[in-house]
Amino acid sequence: ILLPDASGKCIARLMLEEIDGQYQGAVTLFIDGLGLHVSNNRVCFSPDHKTLYIGQTARGWGMSKGSNTEGMQRLTWLGGTPFTIEKMNITRTGFRLTFTEPMNAAALQTGNYGIRSMTYQSKWVYGGEPENERDHAVTAVTAVDARTVTLTIAAFTPGRLYRLDLAPALASAAGETPARRDFYYTANRIPKR
Repeated sequence: ILLPDASGKCIARLMLEEIDGQYQGAVTLFIDGLGLHVSNNRVCFSPDHKTLYIGQTARGWGMSKGSNTEGMQRLTWLGGTPFTIEKMNITRTGFRLTFTEPMNAAALQTGNYGIRSMTYQSKWVYGGEPENERDHAVTAVTAVDARTVTLTIAAFTPGRLYRLDLAPALASAAGETPARRDFYYTANRIPKR
């Protein structure tokens, strides 16, 4: 799922899953800048799935004098798949990460994954600062296959937002580094098994 940002020059990529009958999941940036205008409102792929059309509107947060805030842009896929986390799924003890390509040996080292969690208060005002911030140790990394690992995280509990940061040493087996190194997962529920 791609989610355009009405007040910024970015589009987020959402990775949702159903846990105990409710949806939750991860988010990371799909596009950040790269000539994208503000006031992004709708996205739609062409029938051949090679072009992404981004509709922009001057109504709302993106309005700014002298800036491009209304219209349409298009991004055309030139081929290839970048190295990144394709899927981030929650497990009983942490996360299962599936990458787009096989990973290098650094993928099995616990120090190459930074985990921090926090909570946010539900308030009537827009936004808010993180609260109850904690760093978590990754106590184990287990290879499932050449593209997938599971992370075991200390003090892993529901009701928190988890931030995953990938270390610079983590890359594909071919040496490609991920364009995005930060991923966020809202863990309202943790699976029972």
